[in-house]
Amino acid sequence: MAVRSHFAIIAARCENLKNLIIMENNNKDSEDDDGKQDKHYYYKLPKADVDAFRLVLEFLYTDQIRLDQSKAFTPELIQIITKVLQLSIEFQLVKLEKLCIKYFKGSVNIGNVLETLKNATSVSLVPIKEYCLRFIIKEAHYNPIVMSKEFESLDQPLMVEIIRRRQQKDNSAEIIPNINLAEAAATSLASDKAMIAKHTLREDMKKFLNCQDADYFDAKLILNGVSFPVHKAILIARSSYFEGLFRSFSPDNIKVQIGDTTPSTTSFQSLLRFIYYGEVEMPPQDSLYLFSAYSFYMLSNSRLQAFCKHNLERKMQIDNIIQIFEAADRSNTSDMKVYTLNLIVRHIKQIAPLSQLEKLSNHLLLEIIRAVAERTSDNDEDNGTDGSLLPRLNSSSDKRRENNE
Repeated sequence: MAVRSHFAIIAARCENLKNLIIMENNNKDSEDDDGKQDKHYYYKLPKADVDAFRLVLEFLYTDQIRLDQSKAFTPELIQIITKVLQLSIEFQLVKLEKLCIKYFKGSVNIGNVLETLKNATSVSLVPIKEYCLRFIIKEAHYNPIVMSKEFESLDQPLMVEIIRRRQQKDNSAEIIPNINLAEAAATSLASDKAMIAKHTLREDMKKFLNCQDADYFDAKLILNGVSFPVHKAILIARSSYFEGLFRSFSPDNIKVQIGDTTPSTTSFQSLLRFIYYGEVEMPPQDSLYLFSAYSFYMLSNSRLQAFCKHNLERKMQIDNIIQIFEAADRSNTSDMKVYTLNLIVRHIKQIAPLSQLEKLSNHLLLEIIRAVAERTSDNDEDNGTDGSLLPRLNSSSDKRRENNE
């Protein structure tokens, strides 16, 4: 059975599987009868269970595996998770391996421990086998387990190993040194967390975006003469704009432009960082561009726009308030537009001399004039109450002067 996936995701998330796929495809002729190059990669996993491999792919794409927690830890489920654990070890997926072991430890009980032990033994999963043996020989567990029907059907070598482990436990109980188990567990947990932190979806995609190996990129975007190698599968999954772009044009040397506007190199890099691994930290000028261009790129969620809005509200200044006002109008963000308009009205004496005001569209200029007129005609006391809720705006030169002082 064929299981389809994106090589870009596998290359980003699993170095071992990526190398195996490349090796196999380099060793076979990938040309069809017409002599055309086949761009698809193929890799055979003759011993892998299809359902288990699908769960591995789910982890590569989402950083988690979804299991029905309402269902009991049945023999069938034990087998599937055992096979997933096997694959995680084979492909050196550390985080997935830890997740499987954690799932086993949280699900093993007196009723299923022998089934788990048999599966772990049959595929040489030492950590799970060891956990099961320690579980069985505990004082509260041992008698009910060895008296069960499942124990009678256990292979003789496993029976002997359990009995010997129990005997060793009894004989060594009085000479075991006093070990701080809490401290040992905390050290082990800290080590596991540090290891897993290096293998998260975010960290893997971050490294992948910054990767210098051109073999894994399958498209190029041109911006201000600068080439940005990218991965179609990732951009298409996150943006309807890029999906349409790649369907309409050749993936080589596509120019990025929004009408008459070409984004700056830094703002486009901020966009790519968000698309690849959800990074939202960026300078105000990038937030301004992406806030107004959000609807154009048709991203799969509104998180980026929400952050840009928050960032602009925090870092609003005399020098950029007109641009933010225009961006709020273009993106139909009414609360942002009202907030910005109130600030413009309050600081109209400082904003009126700005050249940006002269370039403002007629309908926005009229909105400002009307808002200023309404404020002038209002009662001074009422205006004072409204104005006290608005922050004081500084120009960039004011900020530089404050920093020098």
